[in-house]
Amino acid sequence: MRIYLLLSGIMLNLSWFPAWAEPITVEVALENYRQQNTTYDAALQRFYAVKTIVAEKQTVLAQARREVESCQANFTAQEKIFDDAQKLERKTGVEVDAIVKKKYFDAKNQLELAQTSAAKQEKAEQDASEQQSITQNVTVQAWQKLDQVRAELVAARFQVLQQQIEQQQEVAVAFEYPCGEEMTKKQCRERAMERAKEEAIVRGAKILVDAVSEAKLLKEASGAPQLQLTKEDISKESSGLALNLQPVRTEFTQNGNFSLEAKVMVKGQLGEPLKEKIFNQMTAIPALPDAVKQGLTIVPQPIGSVLSSLPQPGKSFRDKLKDGSLGPEMVWIPAGTFQMGSKDGKDSEKPVHSVTVKSFAMGKYEVTFAEYDQFCEATGRSKPNDRGWGRDKRPVIYVSWEDAKAYTKWLSEQTGKDYQLPSESQWEYACRAGTTTKYWWGNGSKQNDANCDGCGSQWDNKQTAPVGSFKPNPFGLHDVSGNVWEWLEDVWHDNYEGAPTDGSAWVSGDGNTRLIHGGAWNYSDNWLRCSYRSGSNTSYKYFDKGFRISRF
Repeated sequence: MRIYLLLSGIMLNLSWFPAWAEPITVEVALENYRQQNTTYDAALQRFYAVKTIVAEKQTVLAQARREVESCQANFTAQEKIFDDAQKLERKTGVEVDAIVKKKYFDAKNQLELAQTSAAKQEKAEQDASEQQSITQNVTVQAWQKLDQVRAELVAARFQVLQQQIEQQQEVAVAFEYPCGEEMTKKQCRERAMERAKEEAIVRGAKILVDAVSEAKLLKEASGAPQLQLTKEDISKESSGLALNLQPVRTEFTQNGNFSLEAKVMVKGQLGEPLKEKIFNQMTAIPALPDAVKQGLTIVPQPIGSVLSSLPQPGKSFRDKLKDGSLGPEMVWIPAGTFQMGSKDGKDSEKPVHSVTVKSFAMGKYEVTFAEYDQFCEATGRSKPNDRGWGRDKRPVIYVSWEDAKAYTKWLSEQTGKDYQLPSESQWEYACRAGTTTKYWWGNGSKQNDANCDGCGSQWDNKQTAPVGSFKPNPFGLHDVSGNVWEWLEDVWHDNYEGAPTDGSAWVSGDGNTRLIHGGAWNYSDNWLRCSYRSGSNTSYKYFDKGFRISRF
């Protein structure tokens, strides 16, 4: 006789598990987690150390400012006394008292020294604050990477957990059930079978216990909090076992008892509540301290996803030049991986290949006449022609690749930052801004989304438009498609065979021909595609070519 028993429950599967989970071993995932945890701890300690330095600099700066205020008050008082004495001297001929003079000039010198010291302390505080911002971003990125490797570790653990639970095992059940005088043989047999079921459940539940224990050990090995699972959690899952009970021998003994030997094939099942509880505990990651999050907007993401570097995409900034004025407005671009090129485009846009780009900043707008004219005035260069269209906020034109490089070099010297022309992969990545379509707004041309021949704007096929005249792409960049062609760092190559995959510029080959991207006001929308590439001689200057800058 065979008895098949399927108790309620849902067989464990990982269909609910995130699609990003890669099948790596627990050992590899655990080592990755430990290494990243060390990296995060080091970044966090560095952040707190710099934060302490900033606090100290702020305290010193506050003292320096109070000293300036005190010296200013003293100087104002001495200046009045001195002025009164001079007036008296002019009126009566009585020379200004030497002590009055000395006090006045001493107060003046003290004020100048205090102002110099305050300026020095302000610079020190600004440098320290900038360093804090850098360490803050590094810490957040390390924490987000920890989130990713934790997800990989969870995936590996659940592989083990699933194997433990779903592994079918044979359990032997053998006992002699006392029937008692009050029972009939039928009643004794039925109760014996119930006892066999209970025994099978106990044996089967051990699979769950062992599996959860395995997960717990893995949890402890990772240095994370232990799984907080109770016996009640397990006992509730006793209804989540698939049992195939096959009696091997059944008989009534001479003393009236019922003897049973059975072979039970057991296979574990985890119900959703316990499964989710284990998952949630295994995916727990230490919270990012509030001190690190201060001033940042961190959008919660599914576990395993990695936010690119902070500041968040679209957040802009401007570096100071030596004269105190501000440089071009820049936008932070997040790190990421994208498919570069187009399978439907020209041969030069192939083969499509995966490129991983590190975080960087890119000009929110194309470099304007106002910005380039400032460079010309500072370096004695001739200002380029604007064709009578206007300067100020219009993109600079009639600039060669060599001119654009000279501008980035000057801007680097002015700010102390590393400004360059974007690499081609950086430019296309920023142009796409997470999209996979021809243009960042979709596959078709839309009216008044750009300045080109046929784009529907008031400047179409006539002249350049002031920068920012059209809405930005999802990364916060304006005019990546249309207006003017933009010079890039890369040397022209006929296709992508052998192209870098790390976001760097491809500079081998004939350096006299460099890439341009983006199309222009006098070109049709096909030339505006993010993947469309062209080239030009580095010395050529045209009324439809400008450039955009990047910063590292």
